[in-house]
Amino acid sequence: MNARSMIWKAGCLLLTLILTASWIRGAGSGPTAGRLVKFDDAAGTLTDSAIREDDAGHVAIGARPHPQLGMFVNGDSFGVRSTTESSLGALVVSQAGAGPIATFRTNDTDVRATIDANGIDIEGSLRIGGEEVFDSEGRLLANDNLNATSPHRIALERWYDFNPTNTRIDVGNTPEAIVFDGAHVWVASSGDATVTKIRAADAAVVATYPIAGSCYDMVYDGMHVWIANSNSDSLTKIRAADGVELGTYTVGNVPAKLAFDGTHVWSANFGAGTVSKVRASNGSVLATYPIGTQPSAIAFDGSHVWVADASDNTVRKVDPNDGTVVSTAPVGSFAYTLTFDGTSIWATNYVSQNVTRIRASDATVLDTIDTGSSPSDAVFDGSSIWIATSTAVLRVRARDGVLLDSVPIAEASGLAFDGANIWAEFFAFGEVAKL
Repeated sequence: MNARSMIWKAGCLLLTLILTASWIRGAGSGPTAGRLVKFDDAAGTLTDSAIREDDAGHVAIGARPHPQLGMFVNGDSFGVRSTTESSLGALVVSQAGAGPIATFRTNDTDVRATIDANGIDIEGSLRIGGEEVFDSEGRLLANDNLNATSPHRIALERWYDFNPTNTRIDVGNTPEAIVFDGAHVWVASSGDATVTKIRAADAAVVATYPIAGSCYDMVYDGMHVWIANSNSDSLTKIRAADGVELGTYTVGNVPAKLAFDGTHVWSANFGAGTVSKVRASNGSVLATYPIGTQPSAIAFDGSHVWVADASDNTVRKVDPNDGTVVSTAPVGSFAYTLTFDGTSIWATNYVSQNVTRIRASDATVLDTIDTGSSPSDAVFDGSSIWIATSTAVLRVRARDGVLLDSVPIAEASGLAFDGANIWAEFFAFGEVAKL
């Protein structure tokens, strides 16, 4: 680094420190008129050519007549900006108690990012190396459009969008529910009243256990697998480690779908028009709330429980503390499952052959996407929604509903995600496949 460069950088740093200290001590008062410290940008000689202040309180740094960096103090704020182009703004730091700590601008008025006590807000998307990584809603986009030869995909050993061999694994007769527990995929089959435990890593069948009867859905609570017994109006709790049945608990008529909120298991009782709140630790039914007429699907979004009603084609957002319906959104005909992607609720509408995307924050319907045939399930993989239909398995980009892939696998009736692969169950064939 030459002397000119060192002196230039030292001068900029010194001026920044002086102005910052002055601003903090003065609690927002502007600089006094007159000269500030002056350094020659070539040899360090004191001169007026390097740093000067105009009548508006702006300090210019650089050789005349075109200083390159401007610093200013104005009221409760100070900042740094380009002085060669009036349209180029940079950083503004504020001492005002109610305002942001700092803002980044592309010009004098257009704020592109804000730092305040709550964090950093970016207007628009975040890009690294020119590639969009987060969109304007904060959604991670890194995996949305990576093809099979992308270095990211190669590093994950994902050489394909789905498993081209599509090896089928025999389970019980008429499998109706599938769930992942962190290491194993569980498949419940109503036809022979069994549940099959499959090791996700190598698709090996670990064990098969008997269950109470017809099963419509399962959910995992971190240690146990819960099974909805639709023909006995009850839930069965199974220890995931060894398949031991720990208890069976009565809920409403025809429990159809289950959800877990971190503490409670929620059961949508299709035949009773109710939703049951069950304490996961001991199976106690804490409350039963009347929600709609035919609750057909249920999901939890981190703060609220969502319940689909097949009788009037709506989805209700429910306060889990007291069962109060907060808001209602219209969906297609017979919402069969509900899936949460971190921002939106997705309803698979079996009869109308489409899916509805609902913004979870305010229950606004964002779009309705045609699936071409009846959708029976959906699962989120971190960036995409996978949808099982009677003719194909679809992959849809979660942030905007754009169709990314259509996997030509027919008759998939349920889906699960194991952190790396999508699993599909096939009701008609008594099989599952690791896609």
